[in-house]
Amino acid sequence: MLNRFQLQGPWTLRAVGGVDEIPADLRPRLTDAAGIPATVPGCVHTALLAAGLIPDPYVDRHEHDLQWIGRVDWAYRCAFTAPQWDHAHIELVCGGLDTVATVHLNGAVLGETENMHHPHRFDVRAALREGDNELAITFHSPVRYARRWEKALGTLPWLNTPEPFNFIRKMACNFGWDWGPVLTTSGPWRPLSLQGWDAARIEHVRPLVMRADAEQAELEVHIDLAGRAEGGTVELTLTGPDGEQITAQTCGLGDGGDGCFQRFII
Repeated sequence: MLNRFQLQGPWTLRAVGGVDEIPADLRPRLTDAAGIPATVPGCVHTALLAAGLIPDPYVDRHEHDLQWIGRVDWAYRCAFTAPQWDHAHIELVCGGLDTVATVHLNGAVLGETENMHHPHRFDVRAALREGDNELAITFHSPVRYARRWEKALGTLPWLNTPEPFNFIRKMACNFGWDWGPVLTTSGPWRPLSLQGWDAARIEHVRPLVMRADAEQAELEVHIDLAGRAEGGTVELTLTGPDGEQITAQTCGLGDGGDGCFQRFII
């Protein structure tokens, strides 16, 4: 069984690095330990806009006045009460972190990320407490990160933007394009949750169409499992769109989990 606990907040946001970039009149509010309210999924720009601290970046020349946002480090925080689970595995699942981030739970570092384009999982069993917990995600300036790698590796060609976006695994148009503004932001842009599971879980599913015509299709489904249980097995059941069972297969769980596949005709 897999259980999910959505980390819906309340979330707060505050500036924690590069604060000299912040306009002087906003600095006290944005560096205050209490932070400002934030929404997850979301980003720094949407939180600042909702708090009434910045003007609409799509109006007039406001875009140019807000370039300091991408040069600041930002910390998202969320206090939550942990679910009472008795699972062999409990993970923090981050659907998408934009982009260069350090993830802490109760002061312990869970891991670091440098790619906004795929999810991340972190084992939280050692850091998770019964009762009250605090999750903190520090997003480091994407502009300073990209500039640092450009300096280390040497300049490479890029187009349409004022910053070397090709040195960071981040949505390129966030740095501007011929059709859009420069709004280099940070934040958890997809949901976060705790997930608890035991022997195994499905990691990836890859359906491949081997042959198809107007009458019939032959598919091959590859399933990657995560989990370790020497000598253990799991049964995988494939059902159709109407809920009917198409096939079932028993897969063994070895060191690190085994992939399974099943070929079937529909």
